[in-house]
Amino acid sequence: MDNVTFKRQLARAIKPWLKFFLILGVWISTTAHVVVSHPVRDPGLVAGHDVVTSLITSLNLETFQAFRASLTLNGQTDQPIGLYAEGIMAYPIVQQPTSNPAFVSTQPNTLTHFALAQRYGSLGLLAHNHLAGQAFFALQPEQTLWVVFGDGSLKRYRIVTIERYQALQPHSPYSKFINLDDPQQKVLSATELFLHIYENPGALVLQTCIAQGDELSWGRLFVIAQPEDTAPRRFPQS
Repeated sequence: MDNVTFKRQLARAIKPWLKFFLILGVWISTTAHVVVSHPVRDPGLVAGHDVVTSLITSLNLETFQAFRASLTLNGQTDQPIGLYAEGIMAYPIVQQPTSNPAFVSTQPNTLTHFALAQRYGSLGLLAHNHLAGQAFFALQPEQTLWVVFGDGSLKRYRIVTIERYQALQPHSPYSKFINLDDPQQKVLSATELFLHIYENPGALVLQTCIAQGDELSWGRLFVIAQPEDTAPRRFPQS
């Protein structure tokens, strides 16, 4: 099978799923959105939420241990149950029901494991940006993120890039997107954007929405981190 044929088949296979994740703003009836006044260069302004944006230089082991102890282990080595970013977030992660691939938790300070991303080799975490997702706007490149898995093991990631996209048709599940940080303003289809973000083996991806003016589904924010550990660690002891 040639590469063009493969990509066409892949695009057809994932197209029905795109409405579940690239358009997080589709759930407007249950989701409010944070307005980012300057979405290209000023993503750290979160309405009514004062967050720490300094780079992470060390891990507060006592705080981290307390977060780890608050999580419920389930023995699953490949199932994330918690995400920790020093001074910014310490959030549990819930799973999407197999019968509801569009599910995103409406609980405060809670992230949702994006099941479809796992099929393409990445670890995706979703959040509404009036809830846990607002903390994503405080993250910066080079910061360290820690993922706790169901068996209690840990994996350390470092943020390598933060990408922001404008949806040209915000309410269409097949909208095209513009990369706001690309000087050439390249336009991507929904399929191309999904593959660009999530067909990234080993990566950790945090996704939420960006609002602009009166448009609640104006854009998408992706925080992308790469693993610094080649294998999961056991929890450090004090």
